[in-house]
Amino acid sequence: MSTLARINQIFSFTKVASSPIEIVKLLVLGFARGHTFDSPDLISKIGRLLFSEITVKPKNLGKLQAQLKLTDLGHLISFEEIFLENCYDLKLIPFNPEVILDCGTHIGFFSLLARYTYPEAKIIAFEPNPENIKLIKEQIEINQLDISLIEAAISVEEGESWFQADYSNTGSLHTDNSKLASSYRVPVIDFPQFVSQLNCESLLLKVDIEGEEVKVLPALMPYLPTKCGIFFESHGEGDSWEKLIQPLVASGFQVQQIRSRGSFIDALALRI
Repeated sequence: MSTLARINQIFSFTKVASSPIEIVKLLVLGFARGHTFDSPDLISKIGRLLFSEITVKPKNLGKLQAQLKLTDLGHLISFEEIFLENCYDLKLIPFNPEVILDCGTHIGFFSLLARYTYPEAKIIAFEPNPENIKLIKEQIEINQLDISLIEAAISVEEGESWFQADYSNTGSLHTDNSKLASSYRVPVIDFPQFVSQLNCESLLLKVDIEGEEVKVLPALMPYLPTKCGIFFESHGEGDSWEKLIQPLVASGFQVQQIRSRGSFIDALALRI
């Protein structure tokens, strides 16, 4: 990255500042985005000493606060995607959802955004990564929010599975851990069955579950209310995108791509 591009990257974070003090914090975030404080160099050591964890108030959260670790690239990427790049543009949802399900909540940024935007909605977050769960609980506590957290992964059947996460914002289910030295067991819920019991008239889902969407989304179709929006990310190769959206279109959803990064596609499916 050129020096000019690096400077632009750093200052781009300040566009969501809610006050002068937040500008300073967001400049630190912008710097850490290109130089996370997890390296052995002097700058990282100073960064860890002064800003190992930071709390910011981006203007798109109102008075709510977002916590993240500047030593964790996944935290920084998620902050950038949600608050700067607006990958989950809630202005695209033409109704006020009764229930919001945040699947693969990571450290809770989407849940914070959803709570600020829809103060009356019931919000349920799903996350299997124990380290992420700690920070989600802190986000809920410092903001005194009514958000339910289910400490599990989602799939199409109940039980347990192997879970592998190289970074905090990644993590996927596996049936075999023989080649995954850092994998561990996590609880898994039958998500279609869970949704079938909601009995709500309008529903908003965020589904970022690192490949498991190819099983979950088609299985959900019979249980979704007529008024429904689904932000989802496709992680497949080849014709997997077409296979993923076919059941959505067949069920009356209109699907639009929001962002494409090679085989990764962020999209919104909407039915009203």
